[in-house]
Amino acid sequence: MAVYEIYSKRQKRLRGEFNDVYQYEDIPSKLRVQVCKIYNSFFNYNSSLQMNRICEAIYEILTTEYGEDYLDYDGRDFDTYCNRSEKSQILISYAKRCAETDHFLDVLELIFTFTQDYQERGYFSGLDLPNTIEEINIRFRENAVGYQLDPDNLTIIRVDSQFVHSEVVKPTLTLLSSDSAYAGALDEFMLAHEHYRHQKFKDAILNCGKSFESMLKAIHEKRGWAYDKHKDTANKLILSCVEKGLFPSFQQDQLMQVGKILECGVPTIRNKTAGHGQGHEVIEVPEHLVSYMIHLTATNLLFLAKSDEAHV
Repeated sequence: MAVYEIYSKRQKRLRGEFNDVYQYEDIPSKLRVQVCKIYNSFFNYNSSLQMNRICEAIYEILTTEYGEDYLDYDGRDFDTYCNRSEKSQILISYAKRCAETDHFLDVLELIFTFTQDYQERGYFSGLDLPNTIEEINIRFRENAVGYQLDPDNLTIIRVDSQFVHSEVVKPTLTLLSSDSAYAGALDEFMLAHEHYRHQKFKDAILNCGKSFESMLKAIHEKRGWAYDKHKDTANKLILSCVEKGLFPSFQQDQLMQVGKILECGVPTIRNKTAGHGQGHEVIEVPEHLVSYMIHLTATNLLFLAKSDEAHV
């Protein structure tokens, strides 16, 4: 499928009616229909049998995970004369109608993950998956819904700042995905994003800190630098990196300041909020702090990965 710059869309843009402020609570009916049309197009690449298998597998996964016997659907979405199985039509109807935003995103993530897996096995040969993912992301942006499907990991990412996401978060994910040594740091950073999306803010902060420490440890492991796996904190690992010359000597003063930012930024926020007991008072972690935390972590991970890449 393709995205067309139709007359009404151009006029909305000229009138300034496109909203640049993302919302995360609701998936508009328009976006649901657009995405479900993309799902239906997947049956047209001489792989309808495989697409039915994908939808049926996802149906079973979701009913099990949600603890439900069946998924709700609307009979008006059914087409008797088509190449889609009953469960495939139920799944797509569910995506179009379900009340839970997260459930809509569950279907999206799973369909693309399964489709990529089948494509790697030789099916869906005519489907341009990267282009389709880009179309999905354009539809989300046009509808001012703040989620994107990451093309590298096929996971849903919450986009609080499009600029920060494109300039910091996405390059970080790409770089971490390119080196298996960073797998632990990548997994924990993605988990932080997942917790953030589900508003588990304390867990998001904890996983940001874990990701940052894992990155420092990964660099030590790659380079055979001695450290205590069980006792060394982020602070000690940062100092060790400086001592080993990970940061260029001619930039020592400047990078020592960067080291202090790394040392005082991510670990300190974690230690002062989610990293310790909250006593008698329930500590609420504000959403904007977690957003800052994720972007700060991404910036630091990218800096460390680039430093590791440049270090001879």
